[in-house]
Amino acid sequence: MNEQSEMKFNEQMFYLCDDICLPYSIRTYLDSGADDFKNLDIDRKIFHLAYVVSHGYDLYGHICRDIEEHKEVYGNYEDIAQRSLLSYISYLRSGNKDDESYFILEHLSLKKIVTLLSRELLLRFEDDGVCYSFETFHYDYESIKSRYSKEYQKHLASTLETEMNITLTEARLKHINGWRMVADDIHTVDYPCEKKYVYPGDEVSEDDKMGSEYQLRLNILPEPFTGNILHAKVVILSLNPAFVEHLNQNLPPMLNKETLKQFLSQRKASLKMEGSSIYKYEIEKIIGDYYWVNKLKYLAEKAEEKPERIYEKVAILQYLGYFSERYNPISKKVDLPSQWFAKLIVRYLSTKDDVVILILRNESEWKQIIDEDVWKKLEEHGRLIRKPRPTRTQDITPNNLKEAFEQIVNAIKP
Repeated sequence: MNEQSEMKFNEQMFYLCDDICLPYSIRTYLDSGADDFKNLDIDRKIFHLAYVVSHGYDLYGHICRDIEEHKEVYGNYEDIAQRSLLSYISYLRSGNKDDESYFILEHLSLKKIVTLLSRELLLRFEDDGVCYSFETFHYDYESIKSRYSKEYQKHLASTLETEMNITLTEARLKHINGWRMVADDIHTVDYPCEKKYVYPGDEVSEDDKMGSEYQLRLNILPEPFTGNILHAKVVILSLNPAFVEHLNQNLPPMLNKETLKQFLSQRKASLKMEGSSIYKYEIEKIIGDYYWVNKLKYLAEKAEEKPERIYEKVAILQYLGYFSERYNPISKKVDLPSQWFAKLIVRYLSTKDDVVILILRNESEWKQIIDEDVWKKLEEHGRLIRKPRPTRTQDITPNNLKEAFEQIVNAIKP
């Protein structure tokens, strides 16, 4: 049975820094031979790490820099650091510092260990700005081994067991959401500009080796999800937002201050998972090239709903949240935190019995990141709708969806 730890007040030290940073030197959390490490109990160390990670702190980058600076002084500092990080994972999973995960995962690279720890922390940690707590869920290793005999090590090298058992509430999902940090960087004075909008930890760049049409446009605000993603009746799984230069790049600087403010306020709300509709202002439709206006028009007619109501009941979730002219398959090469979060959104939506999931683009890619238990649950309950044949079109019409179109209509009818 899962338990919520006692709520504790955040330590004042976190409010004394201009930027998010650990209250002690990072060696305090890594070097088990150091006095500072021994003097700080493991629960406080884990809280400090959870707090900074949940605020977008680049834990892996800071660890690497510290190891590089001190490797000649501390000898096998990287190995010591890895074992300390593994002990935190073990402690979260069992209450012991050297459980089965500790020994089975010791072959992982430093980066994978940091990623695994960060996700374990995010899944369990809650912080309302004043107090914090952790949801305690301990692994039953014998049960896991019986369920995943051949995939046992692979299973432990992921956070799937935690995801399957943790209480994934709307509030927790919003807290995990790294796009909220991107939203906080939005300013209405100058857009677009040289600033890059990237989810914390995503290893993406504007490299155009594949050709300029595949280049990720990181100075354009990402659209990982659009509309009321947490309360929509139909959630469309698409691929990635299409970049149109004269609309996404050239038009915003020409807008008057008030119109630009309207557009950016909606993007900000969406990134924070606080969007109420796919479109609220006309400028959103214009910059979006009326794409979903046209795709949802027939559905609105058949559901006997005004388009504005359809925009409230339908939301879009992108496989990759960054803009490009053509889809860039970068996520097949790297483990993107933003896609891990997209997977969590689908898991959360699977718990809502009145939500239908409609896959319109690249079903095979979506099947790779959506957990098997979630995919199976949605299929068994008839809430996963796919096109009868793979096509690029995202028209929501009987011609494109066949019999499934009526299910979409019924899901959004008043």
